[in-house]
Amino acid sequence: VIVAVIDDAVMYTHEDLAENMWVNSAEANGISGVDDDSNGYIDDIHGYNFYEGTGNLTWNKVGDIGHGTHVAGTIAAVNNNGKCVSGIAGGTGNGDGCKILSCQVFSEQNMASASVVAEAIKYAADNGAVIANNSWALPANAVLSDNRYEEVYPSYKQAIDYFESNASLEGTIDGGIVVFAAGNEGISTPAYPGAYYTTICVTAMASDYTAATYTNYGYGANICAPGGELLYGTIFGVSSTSIGEWGYEYMQGTSMATPHVAGVAALGLSYALQKGYSFTSEEFKELLLTSVHDIDRYQTGTKQSFDYTSGQYVDLPLSSYQGKLGGGYIDAHLLLMQMDDTPCLYFQAGEYALLSLDQYFGGGATSLTYVGVTMESSDMSKLGITEQPSFENGYLKIFCNKGGRARISVKAIVGGESLGGGANKGGMEIEREFEIVVRRNVAQNGGWL
Repeated sequence: VIVAVIDDAVMYTHEDLAENMWVNSAEANGISGVDDDSNGYIDDIHGYNFYEGTGNLTWNKVGDIGHGTHVAGTIAAVNNNGKCVSGIAGGTGNGDGCKILSCQVFSEQNMASASVVAEAIKYAADNGAVIANNSWALPANAVLSDNRYEEVYPSYKQAIDYFESNASLEGTIDGGIVVFAAGNEGISTPAYPGAYYTTICVTAMASDYTAATYTNYGYGANICAPGGELLYGTIFGVSSTSIGEWGYEYMQGTSMATPHVAGVAALGLSYALQKGYSFTSEEFKELLLTSVHDIDRYQTGTKQSFDYTSGQYVDLPLSSYQGKLGGGYIDAHLLLMQMDDTPCLYFQAGEYALLSLDQYFGGGATSLTYVGVTMESSDMSKLGITEQPSFENGYLKIFCNKGGRARISVKAIVGGESLGGGANKGGMEIEREFEIVVRRNVAQNGGWL
């Protein structure tokens, strides 16, 4: 699964990224200065520097901040290698992570023209990328409608259309997934191109699930993800790979939230490839955008925000964000379970829980006769379950001492208190498997840290 990072250059020599970089073998094994694979680009070994029109990716010029390298680490830093961070789709450390294709459209914090950026997006589709991560945005008020965007920025629109139609992973998905940042002006107008209705537009939350004070929000925003928040000199940012001295650093922004979504998409497509699942791009986007948890319940009261106009901290009403951060905050595990068609049941460790299964069995739980709960002893031990899960007045009763996840199978009789057959007039036995997800008590600064 190849993810194009449309950004400044990715540091392809980084200790946590090198193994998961896309490699154009024809160019890597070819002759320097020659277009060995005849794709119109010379020496594009790990991608291409569209800003300068060369195969030489540059990340250490004056003014370069390593933005693309930080983004790439969130998506695909190698897992289990003893290094500082793990990318969402970085694999097991055995060469099975997704691959990063670097499409450089920024240099020294300057951006290439719209036509050049469009060329980079088309190149990504033509060279195997199926996901395009765009941690950038136009000024939020540059255009305010889809029609105006199509009129003023036709090259962006055409290139994104091309990627969505022509990027694919044969047998797994028939089109490309394009992910954009909502922008960092802190206003109720998400920026284009992300706000366009076919692209996935990502807002940012802080570590306590409240809206990050810098995030744009509003109609056009689709989904929320961790973006960090470096207020008051804290380090509650997103840690990822860096071009700096230490190789890792904290950053904040919808730029950091966007690769969380691109990484989850890459993980999902990897899982689909492994399982032999096949989706249309629209089906997969629907799965991705519904693999979320409620974020609006956290948007109550106020939080402090720095007002650059007055130079002071001000109280920001969180209710302004309700219903405007997207459908919810993303959950990678939930995506995989939705792809398996396995419902997830969420519990808090250390608390007895009674849960209705009405929605999963197609009727009121009290009208069903539950006849069995099956769980492997190893799974019970993993979750600290000492009492066999059971049913009480039609509700699943369970007590978990440890955080984690495991499978549970529930049997019920529909249409009677006993099975039909022979001398009995009764019901039919049905069985449904569930994924139990147990959350530990989390720190006050947020569970995802």
